[in-house]
Formats: sequence, structure tokens, C-alpha cells
Amino acid sequence: MEITAEEIQNFIHNNEIELKPKQPNMCIPIINRMCKKMKAGIKFSPVKVIAEEQLISDGHHRYLASLIVGYPIEIIKTTRTAGDVVGDWKSVDFELLEWETEEDIRKFNIMDAEFNNMSIEQIVEILW
Repeated sequence: MEITAEEIQNFIHNNEIELKPKQPNMCIPIINRMCKKMKAGIKFSPVKVIAEEQLISDGHHRYLASLIVGYPIEIIKTTRTAGDVVGDWKSVDFELLEWETEEDIRKFNIMDAEFNNMSIEQIVEILW
């Protein structure tokens, strides 16, 4: 089952979200793939956060997907960089347009398979 923009917006409005985004846009198809993988127990790399501001530096899609499906994900501290601007989840634009090419998706699936000691076929099966 695919998560819709409306379901994401409802989640954001009905839940307290600890970490803040700096990314103004996010991709719904990426969130959906991550949710499916997380529901299947696939491990992901940690979300990087500028701790003093609770600002996500890397891992916006992972973080939000983990909250939506109730998947514990590791958070690690990183340092601030010159363009880090604190945003608000309610102002993030969730796009239906796919950001990743088929080759990008395949590359990420291969990385996830290797990271989880699985075959690429097992990862692909999770997504269908």
C-alpha cells in the first residue's frame, strides 16, 4: 500500500516531530520505498543531525519514513555547514514526481542488499 501526500500531511499535523527539516521538498515515492523496506526490517544508515538545533543534515526521507512506520533509526551528530536553514515540517512540499532514475533506484537497492547481507532479488521483492 502506498502512502499518499494527504496521509503524510496528516501524520505531520497529528504528531510531535522532534527533528527539524532543512530540506524544502521531499519525494513521496522515495518515502514509500523506505517505508516498505523498514516494514520488512531492512537496516538503514543513521540520520545525521546538527544536535544543537535538532536539524536534519542528511536523512530526511529515512527519518520521516521511520516515524511513519514506527521503525527505530539511529541518529548521529554532525556539524553545521554554511547553508543550513531550519525549516518546518508543515511547510515541506511533498512531491509525487519521482526524483530517482531506475538506475538510482537499482543502485540504492544494491547498497541496501549489501548492507543487510541480502540478495538484490530479496530487496526488490519487498518493494513489490
